[in-house]
Amino acid sequence: MVLRDDSGEFIAAHTCWIQGCLQVREAEVVGILEVLSWVNEMGLKKVCFEFDAKGVVKAVGKGQEDLSEFGSLVECCRSFLEPEMD
Repeated sequence: MVLRDDSGEFIAAHTCWIQGCLQVREAEVVGILEVLSWVNEMGLKKVCFEFDAKGVVKAVGKGQEDLSEFGSLVECCRSFLEPEMD
């Protein structure tokens, strides 16, 4: 994962290791979850994301219930994206 500023300049990079054998869409959503967690840990609020996992991005944006493991991971992503309650 690479973090860039608004002019495209490199700020930081992050990698992670996931043990096991995942299906493609589960691996993609775990990657999205990891980047959301990383951005949250850094305290960043206004962030634009670029992903190449169109199906997963659509699933995160739809808000439909999915009781599978994939759906559970999507819900975790959504929890990072919800506005904070004051």
